[in-house]
Amino acid sequence: MANLLPPTTKTEMIRVSTAAFMFTVVSMAAAAKSVKTAKARPAINPHLLISHAIASSNQLMANYAKHLKPLARRRYDQLARFYDLIEGAMEFFVGDKWRSRLSSLVSGERVLEVGVGTGRNIPYYQAGKEYIAVDLSPNMLKRAVKKGSQKGNEVVFLVMDIERLAFKDNVFDTVLASFTFCSVANPVKGLQELRRVCKPDGKLLMLEHVRPRGRLLGGIFDMLNPLMLWAIADNINRDTISHIEKAGWKIKYCTPLASNIIFLVQAVPHVF
Repeated sequence: MANLLPPTTKTEMIRVSTAAFMFTVVSMAAAAKSVKTAKARPAINPHLLISHAIASSNQLMANYAKHLKPLARRRYDQLARFYDLIEGAMEFFVGDKWRSRLSSLVSGERVLEVGVGTGRNIPYYQAGKEYIAVDLSPNMLKRAVKKGSQKGNEVVFLVMDIERLAFKDNVFDTVLASFTFCSVANPVKGLQELRRVCKPDGKLLMLEHVRPRGRLLGGIFDMLNPLMLWAIADNINRDTISHIEKAGWKIKYCTPLASNIIFLVQAVPHVF
């Protein structure tokens, strides 16, 4: 695998660390407010999650895997009105730079973006291409639709589960995802679905955060994962790079953008 971009500078790492801290603080506050105002209580009790965190985050995730998809849909529906604020710090410091690089790698006429969220990538969509954007959360998708109308591109928006895409095989030239597979209940299955709908000569482009490799930092992410799962249905300790390969993709480029936590990945369908 080759690096696609130059190494991260110390200045950029400081900016990312600051943005990540602000992201955590704001997401916790927004989650607390959304839960307080929501009619239904969350399926997963945060106090129960935290009390089990020391034992084993991976075991905990296995126990609660069946709740993750409905939790993600509900949590993102609740957070939709706050979400641009939650991501504001990260977007201000590095979002424009990373998303424009991601978009510049898109090729072919037909493009699928999964987990479009509130539409952060839409301003970077290339003209003259057919984009289809899907998300599990109807409320998040409503905000993406607004951004799509402002951009002027012809974008088709659909509420859809990444693990069960309602498309035929081999139809997209590029499949695209940014910070999405941290909240997919079965990430390998979701990535297999992307491979199914991608043309044999197509490609996968991803921006994603993963569990740090260092023992200390990785352990901290493991400890914090249950809290982030409750707050914004976000797993911060996943090994998404290996998930991509397990799902039948061949990684061409895997470039660290921020201290081996955030990566830009380009992959192609693996020919067995």
